[in-house]
Amino acid sequence: MKFALNLPQVFSAFVSLAMLLFLASCSSEHSSQAHPQWMSGLIEGHEILTRLSIAPANKALGAEIFPEQPEFGSNAIIRGNVCTDFPEQRLATDPNLLDIYPPSKSVSWSLRGDLADLHFTRPERADSDMDSAFLSCEKSLQRVHVALKIVLESWKNNDRERAFFFIGHTLHTLQDSFSPAHTRRLGGNFHILNDICSYEFTKPGVCRHGFPIDSNDFVDKDDALGTLKPEAEAAVQMSIGYLSVLGAFFKSDSIPINEEKLFSAVNEYFTIYNPTRNAGSGAFACTWLRGK
Repeated sequence: MKFALNLPQVFSAFVSLAMLLFLASCSSEHSSQAHPQWMSGLIEGHEILTRLSIAPANKALGAEIFPEQPEFGSNAIIRGNVCTDFPEQRLATDPNLLDIYPPSKSVSWSLRGDLADLHFTRPERADSDMDSAFLSCEKSLQRVHVALKIVLESWKNNDRERAFFFIGHTLHTLQDSFSPAHTRRLGGNFHILNDICSYEFTKPGVCRHGFPIDSNDFVDKDDALGTLKPEAEAAVQMSIGYLSVLGAFFKSDSIPINEEKLFSAVNEYFTIYNPTRNAGSGAFACTWLRGK
């Protein structure tokens, strides 16, 4: 995959302009840019990771369970993923994330420490006052579980658009966990969580996401634009496996879907490393983070 624009190292000088353009992330079509980030907007990393995941998941399922349209405006999974970064700018026709996460009158969504776990970073309240890595991991997965309940409710009500939107919303959190700007991972498939970073504040011994933009968020290699870095490849594999687990239930004619069995299958995929089944399995075992 090639990108149209080659952004040099002086990219950081354009942070202010970039942030303004990011804010259009849910209100316009996106064009491919060089150095796509996990962050959505001008640099469309999440879109790329999600597009690369949907078709292989459908192939594994033997049916087109998930929409494969590549366009941001016509694919609810991609839209739900992207709008997680800047829901204030979502398309008017999209489900309202702000109904689920009440807005702050003084702080924008992207800077809210209490929502940091949506991006697999540590919830923060003030300098050095932040959650442990273990608690942060638990909170991030709880965000995913809450959104999956909305997915199941929407599917039961035959609202596929809303269901796919919130599947994309969960993918955003899970994909963020593979960004070296958000976490530290170990293992051949990056399946071992070793730390979860802060975003705005600094704490000794805790990795920190560069504020507001971190070059470690790039999904492609510095020396090979258009070639995913290993962490991004791992995020794609995780996304394929995750969608395959969900799709096995959506493929069934049983409505309502058995919620207990679905969550059991998802939790097994998250916590048990089985690379013969999928290289992205076992990537969310918070137990690796106890004491951190």
